[in-house]
Order: sequence, then C-alpha cells, then structure tokens
Amino acid sequence: MMGLGDLVNFSESVFASWLANNLGNLFPPANTKALQGDESTKVDDAVPEQPRTPKFKTFDAATDLAKLLAAVKDPVISVLIEDEPSTFYRLASLVLESRLTGEWFVCSRGRMSFEGNGGGIRNSRDILEQVKHSGAAIGVWVLPQTLLSDLDNGYATWMNVKPHAIPLLARVAQDYSWAEIERNVSKHV
Repeated sequence: MMGLGDLVNFSESVFASWLANNLGNLFPPANTKALQGDESTKVDDAVPEQPRTPKFKTFDAATDLAKLLAAVKDPVISVLIEDEPSTFYRLASLVLESRLTGEWFVCSRGRMSFEGNGGGIRNSRDILEQVKHSGAAIGVWVLPQTLLSDLDNGYATWMNVKPHAIPLLARVAQDYSWAEIERNVSKHV
C-alpha cells in the first residue's frame, strides 16, 4: 500500500516528467528555424522511395537448376561471388546462359558459398557436379555486392551487370583473404 509520502514523491516525479517533456513548448527558442534544420532535410517532407519492381524471376539453384540445364542449349555457367560478405561468408549466385540463343537465367544467392565447411560448401559441390555432368562450361567471377543484389532480386539484367564482373583469379591474386575461396573453387569447378 502506498503511503502519503510515496504518493507525494510519485506526484512530483509525474509533474517533473511532464514539465521536462513540455518545457520546449512553454518556452520556444528564439531561433526555431536553426534548431529544426534546413527544410529540405525534414523527415516529414521527404519523398517516400518508390518500391522497386523486379524485371524477371530468379531461380533456386538447388531446386530449379536441373530443369533449366535440360532446357538451355549449349549452356555456360557463371558463378558470381560477392566482393564483400553479405553474411559471415561471401555468397555465390549462378547465371546460366545459352551460347546458342543468348538466353540467361539467374539462380540467386543463399545456397552456395566457397568458405567454411557446412551446407554452403556442400551445396556448391553438389550444384557444380550437376553443372559439370550437363557438360556446361563454368567461369567464376567476382561482382560488387550491390550489383549482385540487384541481379539476384531481378532489378538489374545480366547484360547490365556482366561488364562489371572480374575473373576470380584476377581478383584474388596476392589477396590472402580470398585464399580459402580460391582453394575451394579449384576443388569443385
């Protein structure tokens, strides 16, 4: 049960909180424009960013690649590794392209990695075995993470992203942080 002293202390703390929260309204500063900042930086006036719409469907390498490999004539696979890790590891995407028709299909990140010793490396091994069995040629490239994200989400086309890809061996030369990736890629590709 609350005593009279406790009630007074409680009432004082409520009043003090109210006063602190409303003091600025009771005595506005002389130069409110300077304290509020430039009108162009106000959050209320900011134009909301329009949601992006994907231009195409991306696929899952573990579940969709077999039927894509069966449908694509004269296949070439580009393994795309992000230049900066989006998780603990640098993840990889795949682009399946036809040398004959120029058609291309993106299998987005999430299944493959060439670092560690868990599911990502096992998935990479299994997926690339399937690719080799189909007779597809394989190239391994490094892309800026932002471009790879745009490709994986269907916002940027392969033709627009491809010129930014750097061959893995050219990227990893003399860079120790890529040694594990280089070693694992050479095992599975």
